[in-house]
Amino acid sequence: MVKLIAFSYFWLKNVTQDFIIEELSITRPTAVDWCNFCREVVYDGMVVKGRKIGGVGSIVEIDASKFGRRKYHRGHAVEGQWVFGGVERGTNKCFLVPVETRDKETLLAVIKNWILPNTTIVSDFWKAYDCLSDEGYVHFKVNHSVNFKDPFGVVSTIETKSLDPLSNFFKLAGALYNPLNPYMPEEAEDFEIEVMEEE
Repeated sequence: MVKLIAFSYFWLKNVTQDFIIEELSITRPTAVDWCNFCREVVYDGMVVKGRKIGGVGSIVEIDASKFGRRKYHRGHAVEGQWVFGGVERGTNKCFLVPVETRDKETLLAVIKNWILPNTTIVSDFWKAYDCLSDEGYVHFKVNHSVNFKDPFGVVSTIETKSLDPLSNFFKLAGALYNPLNPYMPEEAEDFEIEVMEEE
């Protein structure tokens, strides 16, 4: 159990597989299996079961980040996958979507698919976001190189959100792989629900 928790933590921190294998004394096939499990949990929770966020009176912060390793382990060039996401203030509801490019058409399609109309969207000055005011959103821009506060005086970058990735990961895993459901008859499931309601 300790190794499973540690593996999940390292995986969420984007630690190399070789490091995880050495630190946890596990085999490479085991590490590969666990990596696939982690990806499945995140994909199911964030994409398959994801719901639109935002709406009138809601603020959603958006940003894109590249997940991968620095080229030749130095400098700022990173080889990897672009991921675009958004977080709704107050509820921490969010979405993460892998994207091939950060052009206007790609990001706007994702925004329309995941963020409800009339939402206030806070972003950086990436030119692809310039069209948001014309697409039914209230749009504010933040210059991260100058400060980290938006017009509302609240920290506005996804990277600085005080979320707990590990506990959220296990909530998603519990929703996807409930250990009781596959083995319990319907009557037992109903009984469990009734007991929980009574408590």
